[in-house]
Amino acid sequence: MNNDLFIVAFLIGGGLFSIVAGAKDWDWFMTHHKARFFVWAFGRNGARVLYGILGLILAGIGVAVATGRAG
Repeated sequence: MNNDLFIVAFLIGGGLFSIVAGAKDWDWFMTHHKARFFVWAFGRNGARVLYGILGLILAGIGVAVATGRAG
């Protein structure tokens, strides 16, 4: 059970973080070497949207796991 709680917290927390980072357009987040490719490929605003969508997906999976609706 503790493992499920960790996974849920990680998914929801990571999703919310990604949503906030994209919405607030944090410069340190968007210039990080792991995000640079997405900024290059989609532009800054496109990367922000991508990170928002990714955050929604992660948080949604976390909620689904928490409520028992996923695997």
